[in-house]
Amino acid sequence: MKLAIIVPCYNEEEVLPETTEQLTRVLANLKSRGSIDDGLVLYVDDGSRDRTWELIEAYSAEKQDVAGVKLAHNAGHQQALWAGLEWAAANADALLTAYYPGQEGGTAVADVLFGDYNPAGRLPISVAANVGQLPVYYNKRAPKPHNYVEMSAAPLYAFGYGLSYTQFAYSNLAIAKKGDAYSVTFDVKNVGERDGEEVAQLYIHDQVASVSQPLLQLKKFDRLSIAKGETRKVEFILTAEDLAIIDRNMKSVVEPGDFDIMVGGSSDNLPLRGVLTVE
Repeated sequence: MKLAIIVPCYNEEEVLPETTEQLTRVLANLKSRGSIDDGLVLYVDDGSRDRTWELIEAYSAEKQDVAGVKLAHNAGHQQALWAGLEWAAANADALLTAYYPGQEGGTAVADVLFGDYNPAGRLPISVAANVGQLPVYYNKRAPKPHNYVEMSAAPLYAFGYGLSYTQFAYSNLAIAKKGDAYSVTFDVKNVGERDGEEVAQLYIHDQVASVSQPLLQLKKFDRLSIAKGETRKVEFILTAEDLAIIDRNMKSVVEPGDFDIMVGGSSDNLPLRGVLTVE
C-alpha cells in the first residue's frame, strides 16, 4: 500500500523543518514495519481547494485502497476540507474525521488507520451533501422533506452515523409496560470478525399529536462493548418525560395515542420498529 500525507499550507517554505522531518520519520517507520510499500509528503496551497482535491484524486487513482483523513479546527479549514467530501465519500474506501485531535492526534489517527484500534465514533450532527441542502438536521417536523429537483434531500452522512471494523445486527424488539414507564428491549449481536463497540440508539415519533412533532426524536442511546460473536440484550426505559410534548398552551403533557419506536445504529439505519400505545 502507498501512503500520501497531504499537508495544506499557504507556502511550502512556511512549513517548519521539524514538521517535515517528523513526517519523513513516520513514513520510514511504517515502511520498515511493512505497513506500507512507499510513501510521500505532499504540500498543497491551502488557498486552492480545487487544486487540493485534484491532487488527491490523481494520487488515489494509482492505488487500490484509499483512506481519507479530515482534520479541521476552525471555520476556514472546515469549509476547505468539506468542499471535497462528496468526492471522498464516493471514491475513498474509508473516511476518518478527526476534527481537532490535539498533540496525540497523529498517534490516534495512525492506530485507527492501521487497525490497532477499532473506532466507534458517531456523528452528533448531520453532514450535508451540498450547501443547497442547508440547514440539514435529523429531527425535522412533519411533513417529510421532499427531494430537490437536482438531488436528494438526504444528508451525505446522517446524525448518529459511524462505522467500525466490525458489524452489528439488531433483533428481538419487545415493548412492555413497566409500572408507570415502558420497557423497550432488544438484542445486539457482533456479527463481524473483531471485538468492537456499538452505539445503540432509540428514536420515537408521536403518530398523532395536537402540535406538530418531529419525524424522529432521539430519546435513548448506549455505548456497548461487544466481543465478536457475542449477543447483548439491551433495555431502555421510557418515562412520561420521554413521551411528553409541549402543547399549544405551552404545557408539558403526555397525550394518549400511538408512538413509533425505532431502534438501530444511526438515524438512517433503524431496522427494529414497533408501536407503543399510551392510554
